[in-house]
Amino acid sequence: MQPPKIIVKAFVLSLTLAASVSAQVTFKTTGQEFAYSLSDVLHIWTSPVRAKPSDWIAAIGVAAGAVALLPEDDQIDSWIVRHPNAAIVRAVSPFDEDHPELGDLSTDRRLIPISAVLIASGMVSDNRKLREAGWGCLSAWQASSSIRALMYATVSRERPSLNNGDQYAIETPGGSWDYHSFFAGHATNAWACTTFWNSRFHMGLLEPVLYAATAGITFSRMTDRRHWASDTWIGITAGYAMGRSVAARYARRQSKREQKNAPEPIRAAILDGLQLSPAAGGGLAIGWSGTFGGPSSR
Repeated sequence: MQPPKIIVKAFVLSLTLAASVSAQVTFKTTGQEFAYSLSDVLHIWTSPVRAKPSDWIAAIGVAAGAVALLPEDDQIDSWIVRHPNAAIVRAVSPFDEDHPELGDLSTDRRLIPISAVLIASGMVSDNRKLREAGWGCLSAWQASSSIRALMYATVSRERPSLNNGDQYAIETPGGSWDYHSFFAGHATNAWACTTFWNSRFHMGLLEPVLYAATAGITFSRMTDRRHWASDTWIGITAGYAMGRSVAARYARRQSKREQKNAPEPIRAAILDGLQLSPAAGGGLAIGWSGTFGGPSSR
C-alpha cells in the first residue's frame, strides 16, 4: 500500500522548509514521526476490526441520530433558504463559499502548507509539540479524506442545491460532485484536526476559538446548500472520533517515552536494600526494601 499522498507531500514540503535553515532534528527522528503518522491513518482505517461493544453502541447512537434527522433534512434546508438574514445564517457567512480564505481552511489547499510549516518549525526549533501538531492533524485529515473518497465512490446522494433536491435520493454506486452529499467533508476534516489539537494540547483560550471556527466551517456548508443536516451530523461525529483517536495514540507514545527515560533508582552499597532516587519536587528520596523470612535452616 502506497503512503497517503497528503502525508507524503507534507513530509517533502516540511523537509524542504527545514533544509533552508539549521535544522535541529535528525532525519531518523523525522522518519520515525512520519511512520507514526502513517500508522495512525492505518489505525483509523482498521478501527472497526478492533471495536469494543461500547464503540458499537456509540456508532449505533450516531446512526440513530442521522436517521432521526433524515425526515427533517428538507425542512431544515428550506428554512435556511427562506431565512437568509437569520442570526445563525449570518454568523457563519464569513466561512461560506464567497469567503474561501476561511471556508477552505479544512481543505488540502490550506491544510498541507499549514501542517508543513508546523512540522518544519518544530524541526528547526526541536519542538516536539509543533511537529506533533502538524503530523497529528495530517493523520486525522488523511484518514477522513480517504474514507470519504470511498463513500463518494460507493454512495450517491443528491446535494440540497440540486433542483428539487431529495434527501431520500440515495443510490449506489457513487456519482459526480453534485451527488457527493454523504457525508460532509469540510465538517469531518475541520472537526478531526480541531479535536486532535484541543485533545492533545492545552490550548487555553484558543480552544473555544478553534471550535467556533470549526462550527462556522461546518454549518456554512449547510447554508451553501452542499450538505443536508444528517450529512453534517455524521461529519461532526466522525471527525471528532478520528481526532480523539489520534490524540490518544500520541498520548500513549509520550507515556512510553517518559517511562523509558525515567531515572533508575540509585542503589547505595552502604546497606543492602537502601535506595536513593530523584524526588518529583527536587532533591533525593530515600527508601529501603528487604525480604523477610525464607527457607528454614536444618
